[in-house]
Amino acid sequence: MTTYTRRGPGQSYLKVVLQDRINKLVDTKDLDLEINPLKVYEKMVTDIEMEKGSLPSSLSKSVTYDEAAANSTVQQIIEPRLRILMDIANSFLDTIIAGLEEAPYGIRWICKQIRSLSKRKYPDAQDHTICTLIGGFFFLRFINPAIVTPRSYMLIENTPGDNPRRTLTYVRAELFSWSSYNSLTPAVDCQNVTECRK
Repeated sequence: MTTYTRRGPGQSYLKVVLQDRINKLVDTKDLDLEINPLKVYEKMVTDIEMEKGSLPSSLSKSVTYDEAAANSTVQQIIEPRLRILMDIANSFLDTIIAGLEEAPYGIRWICKQIRSLSKRKYPDAQDHTICTLIGGFFFLRFINPAIVTPRSYMLIENTPGDNPRRTLTYVRAELFSWSSYNSLTPAVDCQNVTECRK
């Protein structure tokens, strides 16, 4: 599948749909959208130590994931980052949906085959379930690899910095979870995500 997506039609589609979005994101090198509570806590502790010279007695140098997640300051740091990540993921999704007509015939044919074979094997399956299969294929095997490794797909010239790379990873995860209806955020309309099945 990777070989197919890196050929002419797949590469052209990915460039048309993703290149501008990824380049804009990669250009924001200083935008830190880390949402892992442990990493946020560690950075917060390091910043406090550098600023004040030592840690207040109320903060421990090392904590568990649950303790970091329960810290109110960490929650305040993460909350706006989540909103920004959701906005970024939504902008990627809007761009992908707007460009579905440009999707290579081969990808649309595979999506159609997934739909028809699933209907044949599981005639009682709900559309939601079949859409999950199609969305999983489309994002997991086609879109997400290009988002996570844009340089490999010739969408950018240089390797992205740590912050943009982490943000791209979060965007990929959110897009995939939407396509498989596992996100805590509002689910995307099945018909839009899997338009390629027609």
